[in-house]
Amino acid sequence: MAHPEPDLQPRPSGLVPATAQPRDGRVRLLLFLVLAVALALRLLSIGDPWSGLAQDFHNHFGAFATGGQAARFHHDGFGELHYLLTSWRVVFEDGTAVSQVYSHHPPLFIYLEALALDLFGVHEWALRLVPLCFSMLSVLGAFRLGRLVWGARAGLLMAAVLAVVPWSAWYGVQTFTEGTLIWIACEEVRRYVLWLRTGERSHLWIAALWQLLAGLMDWPGGFLLLGLGFHGLLVATRTRGWRGLLSLLVLPGAFLLAALAHWVHLGLVMGEAGRGEDTAATIATVTTLTTSLEHFLVLQGRFLWRFLGAGFCVLFVLGGVRALGLGLRRRLSAEDWLWPALLVPGILYVVLFPQRSVNHDFFFMLALPGVAVLSSGLLLGVLDRLRARLGAGRGGALGGLLVVLLLGSAAWRTVEVWQARRSVQLVGLVESEWLAPELADPRGVILTHFGRGMSLPFYSTAQLIHSVDDRARFEAIEARVLDRLKPGRPAWFLFDLASAEKLDSGPASELLDAAGLLATGGEQRARAIEQLLASLPADARDSLMAALLTPELAALHAAVTAQHPSTLHVVEGTGLFELVDLSK
Repeated sequence: MAHPEPDLQPRPSGLVPATAQPRDGRVRLLLFLVLAVALALRLLSIGDPWSGLAQDFHNHFGAFATGGQAARFHHDGFGELHYLLTSWRVVFEDGTAVSQVYSHHPPLFIYLEALALDLFGVHEWALRLVPLCFSMLSVLGAFRLGRLVWGARAGLLMAAVLAVVPWSAWYGVQTFTEGTLIWIACEEVRRYVLWLRTGERSHLWIAALWQLLAGLMDWPGGFLLLGLGFHGLLVATRTRGWRGLLSLLVLPGAFLLAALAHWVHLGLVMGEAGRGEDTAATIATVTTLTTSLEHFLVLQGRFLWRFLGAGFCVLFVLGGVRALGLGLRRRLSAEDWLWPALLVPGILYVVLFPQRSVNHDFFFMLALPGVAVLSSGLLLGVLDRLRARLGAGRGGALGGLLVVLLLGSAAWRTVEVWQARRSVQLVGLVESEWLAPELADPRGVILTHFGRGMSLPFYSTAQLIHSVDDRARFEAIEARVLDRLKPGRPAWFLFDLASAEKLDSGPASELLDAAGLLATGGEQRARAIEQLLASLPADARDSLMAALLTPELAALHAAVTAQHPSTLHVVEGTGLFELVDLSK
């Protein structure tokens, strides 16, 4: 049997126990099983419709943000949109157009999602194929990094952690870049380690290519640079000297090249003014802590427990304490000190954007390679102690059972998260007979406010203008878009008035109860509710809307419906909507 090259062999480690490694054949078999379980968990949600639920970020990205922009590329064409991420683009009869460009993130990931829609059609599973593939690669990347640095046992356990914990198995299939960045980080760190061992610059240049790809995918791909920078300053200088440390500047250089490409692209298409349209305001918003520090930290702890599962959350915390203790006693090798560098991307993602990370509960998942290292090091130490005390037979069996229970509980937690985030309420809205034709009309323009209408861009061939939440925004869109539409061209405002729960337990429920409709269901009830609400006197209707909507939205609703005809619609199991005809 051919022996691996010395540079590919794990070095002595204080973080991961030095135990005989399994044979190659067994490693391949176990890796195949890990990948099979990873794929099975990720396929759970592959065909699910977007849920429309407020707490479901699969829905927010798939139906609105990345999915909506990918659908626009699919419907309108890359060239027509100048390869810019575009929320909507209305073309007028004279050939001119106005659009809303989203410039805050680089577009490569959404290009790939749009290509998937071009190949397979506008289906949820087609959009999810891209993050699913990258998520599977992140599991494989964790194995490759772990095997190189700490041996095949650690590599297999690291891959198993990423295979089953909800942060990877559930959020890895979210149509955003986190799973992709985890894979890229593993491959980049792997090349960095090979450079440390050999001094061959080819490894560093390949690491730079990985960093360039990370920058083209999304800005958090640059967070790893801080971790590698500190590792290089404290560790690499001992093996590669200060000249070697300076050569590491090729990594931030690659990231800056990605940022420059995005900056030049925006400038060529949008000009200097459009390049930084609302960047400063957005950065100021997302970097502001909007809650108390204590509450912020409690939330992050809850996210750890929820999306690592109880077992791996405990292992991670204890593994981190163990690693710090080993470090203070100078028992960690130079490569062992990569564990803080691997945690840095997740920590920075949470800390730099506190306004988002209080509800974007997936930010810390960028630290999963570091979580997997610390958990695997501690768990392997426990397994070796069991074998030493109870013998290879009993100790090995008990250790194997422990591993299966930990992985199984995390996998089950992933299933629970999947079940909790499933809903068909948005499907009911999309397929309703009064809205489906308007969504399918490529000439149409549909306005919507912050609500479930925000989840319609993926399903809409019509141009859907979102976030029209007050009269000032409506008047701006009216002057910019509606006033320029040709008479007869379809234009609508969709108001999301109340969820199904509000119809049964809110201001509207008193009316329904008085009419004897509260305890009934089905299509007949929906039509009866529509007739009841439409027959209300104007003052009673305004009072009801004021109770259902925010003050700003209620004022907008009153202004729009006073000037344009509208119809009320109840979607059973989804809620109450109003469609206002804005066409001339």
